[in-house]
Amino acid sequence: MMKQMEEELMVVDEYAYGVLLDGYCQVGKMDDAIRIQDEMLKMGLKMNLYVCNSLMNGYCELGQTHEAERVLMCMANWNIKPDSFSYNILLDGYCRVGHMSKAFKLCDEMLQEGIEPSRVTYNTLLKGLCRAGAYKDALNLWNVMLKRGVIPDEVGCTTLLGVFFKMEDVEGALRFWKCILSRGFSKNRIVFNTMINGLCKSEKLDEAKEIFGKMEELGCLPDGRTYRILIDGYCKIGKIEEAFKLKDKMEAEAIIPSIEMYNSLISGVFKSRKLSKVGDLLTEMCSRGVAPNLVTYGALITGWCDAGNLNKAFHLFFEMTGKGFAANIVICSKIVSCLYRLGMIGEANVLLQKMVVKDPVFAHTCLDCLKTDIRCLNIQKIANMLDKSAKKFSLPNNVVYNIAIVGLCKSGNVDDARKFFTVLLQQGFKPDNFTYSTLIHGYAVSGNVNEAFSLRDEMLKVGIKPNIVTYNALIKGLCKSGNLDRAQRLFNKLPLKGLAPDVITYNTLIDGYRKAGKTCEASSLLEKMIEAGVSPSVASEKGDEGKVMKVLDAEGHVKCEDMKKITDLHDMMCIRYPSIDIITQEQMDLTVSSHDKMSDNACFISEAVC
Repeated sequence: MMKQMEEELMVVDEYAYGVLLDGYCQVGKMDDAIRIQDEMLKMGLKMNLYVCNSLMNGYCELGQTHEAERVLMCMANWNIKPDSFSYNILLDGYCRVGHMSKAFKLCDEMLQEGIEPSRVTYNTLLKGLCRAGAYKDALNLWNVMLKRGVIPDEVGCTTLLGVFFKMEDVEGALRFWKCILSRGFSKNRIVFNTMINGLCKSEKLDEAKEIFGKMEELGCLPDGRTYRILIDGYCKIGKIEEAFKLKDKMEAEAIIPSIEMYNSLISGVFKSRKLSKVGDLLTEMCSRGVAPNLVTYGALITGWCDAGNLNKAFHLFFEMTGKGFAANIVICSKIVSCLYRLGMIGEANVLLQKMVVKDPVFAHTCLDCLKTDIRCLNIQKIANMLDKSAKKFSLPNNVVYNIAIVGLCKSGNVDDARKFFTVLLQQGFKPDNFTYSTLIHGYAVSGNVNEAFSLRDEMLKVGIKPNIVTYNALIKGLCKSGNLDRAQRLFNKLPLKGLAPDVITYNTLIDGYRKAGKTCEASSLLEKMIEAGVSPSVASEKGDEGKVMKVLDAEGHVKCEDMKKITDLHDMMCIRYPSIDIITQEQMDLTVSSHDKMSDNACFISEAVC
């Protein structure tokens, strides 16, 4: 459009450039904004206050307060005097990034320039102090604001109400509430909703209902948000009948329930054990065209898990993923916890591993904190953070801690995971088989087999019986360190411990023999595996290690004199496991004959056989 204006010989002034530059700033395209600024200056036009304020606002929105400071300093060179809006923009930028000392210093500069802090200035500072957790300072600032004759608005009132509730001072909030009413906010719905929300979160439902009644009495009609807040409060304490009464009242006033309200009601009926109402709510949602979202599925899955109905939980889980929703950490953790509770430890461990591999948002947040704090080994800080995360997401601590330990081991910080584990034990953490197996596997993979066995002994001392997963990790560590004799002895002891080797156990030991060039031992073990009824078609590891037919020497070939043995094993597999995709004896003979001319009389076995 600017080019079109120039082509039509229309005058492009500072205002036109300023509007275009401000548009780029609002969408965060600061490079384009600077390009427009440069173009404007080349045209002989001067910088103005509107352009400077737009640039400062754009930088502050992106958190780049240093760039906004630069613009403020340059204003003096352009003979532009900042106004209260200029200072408030930078002030808000400081408060957003937590630089409160810079914010108050800027206020002093404002006063020196003869600009009195406005209501916007105080509201910005109040929000910044609340965000920083400086609640007492926020109260002091409020008093300073009143002494200076600044009349508060709804933004300041709701911010300070939040301060009282964050300080868990409900009585203080109620006293302040009466003060707000006396200041003429008796018909301000936002202030009412803030007060009701704070009381509901503090589980003061009687007081919240009283405020709700006062709201109607004063002629301030409640909206959908008001009803949703109060209904959600009743649902969280299990008073589902009160919640449904409010829903009926709301619908009588022609306010349609939102998806958020239905989600609250679903959680409420599970909490109050009114399971028959779940279907009624879903039917009602469907009839009104309200589609379930991720939160809905989370509430349903969580509810059925808590009720012990894992079949319904899994049905909803697959329905959810089928509709394109990705399961979050809360949903996965609930299913894991339910599996643990029902004694399905193996299934729980598999899902827990997948949670870490998928790296959902919560796990990513946890591991980000771990990566930051582990540099200075601030283990206590990590533990405290995870405790807060567990409460925030309503997850059992053992699930959260296990995710963290797996994350540390996977990132190669096994020693740090061990230190973290020690701190958790001191805090009363009750580790399970999965916790120990994760650490044992971490040490085994890193080559520290002695520490892996020490953890196994520690398990036994605290009464946790190692399972086959634990011993698989130990055998893998022994094979990796070249201690095959000890690995074989441990393998032979498994039946005495009441454990049967699985496909991973066999694969690990076979692969160990193969890499050591002990083809006969590998072949013998493979034969045992088949005789034991363990199907070699199950791949337990990624890559080549998962192929149990790799009874080859270190170069990946079998010498001609071993071909009889391999052929016998192949025939045995075809008889015992006809469903496995193995090439026929005729195909194998053809493969061998085609490689008869290879040097050293070595015959190559097709990858299909392997």
